[in-house]
Amino acid sequence: MLFDERDAQTAAPRPLSRAPEQRVWTDPASGYLRRTLSPAAPSSIQLVEVTFPPGQRVIYDAAVRRSGMDQQIWMIDGVMEISVDDRRWRLEAGDCLAMQADQSFVYFNPASSAARYLVALSIPSSKPIRRNEAG
Repeated sequence: MLFDERDAQTAAPRPLSRAPEQRVWTDPASGYLRRTLSPAAPSSIQLVEVTFPPGQRVIYDAAVRRSGMDQQIWMIDGVMEISVDDRRWRLEAGDCLAMQADQSFVYFNPASSAARYLVALSIPSSKPIRRNEAG
């Protein structure tokens, strides 16, 4: 799961997320690094910065994703090839891709250097939830 809300729901609300306190997680298989930027405050938006190593690929299956979420990827540095179901895009610095989070994704860095991008996720809810962790 890209964003883990279990522990965040019990966290005390805080409107500010300072860089040294932001949770960082590294995928053991690919080595990509995910930093949760969003504060632990009630919100339907979550921001995550990803650093993706060169030559690595990660696959997310649609069956394990929540439906109704909007997601955007904004490239900061480098190059990523992102496949969403049967469509594929090559993103370079400054490019932004919008998609529904309940689809199958393949993230691939074809370059010889790391890529950095921002993930913005909008979670529709009748009651905003507090988040401060990425899963």
